[in-house]
Amino acid sequence: MRFKTLFQAIQDGKDIAIVSDAGTPSISDPGSYTIAKLLEQQVNVVPIPGPSAVTALVSVAGMGGDQYIFGGFFPRKEGQALTLLKNMSKLSMPILFFESPKRIKQSMVLLEKNYPTAYCVLGKELTKLYETLLYGSPSEILKQFKDDMLKGEWCFMVSLPKEKEAHNTTFIKQACELGLTQSQIGALAKTLGWNKKDVYNDVLKHKKN
Repeated sequence: MRFKTLFQAIQDGKDIAIVSDAGTPSISDPGSYTIAKLLEQQVNVVPIPGPSAVTALVSVAGMGGDQYIFGGFFPRKEGQALTLLKNMSKLSMPILFFESPKRIKQSMVLLEKNYPTAYCVLGKELTKLYETLLYGSPSEILKQFKDDMLKGEWCFMVSLPKEKEAHNTTFIKQACELGLTQSQIGALAKTLGWNKKDVYNDVLKHKKN
């Protein structure tokens, strides 16, 4: 109900400011919910100048500010970048990186190739005259790039799809030997984050043997 009132005020041509008495709004407070809803409605969201581009970008990302990882500068080498992203994808937290204007497009190409369903928020020259914010998948971001906009200071936040853990075949075998039903094993697999279809196929294989 409160959001509807705020959104109506914006539609009436008014500007809305989110303020907090405990630091940057939407960093570990409910303001992130409001930001996410505003972005869904294509409302232009602008960060207020703060001490760091990190908190400025998190405050308008709409990904939740309770937990996130600061990864420093994005690795220059592709192998190092992929190793870092693979390790961090298991934590289910958005990651924020600094990036140079010469490499920002290349980094989005890497994400498009390896994590096409990732969600990204890019910030350029935050809180400055030529501030730019871009939202979407890596491919959607790349479509918005223009050569004359790549200059300046960049940072980006990415939410990676959670990597599913490979199931333990020894566990499946012992579960079958203990007499657990297929549905019971499936429930355990879901709790452990294993691929349900792969587990069922393994159960059927053990039962045939």
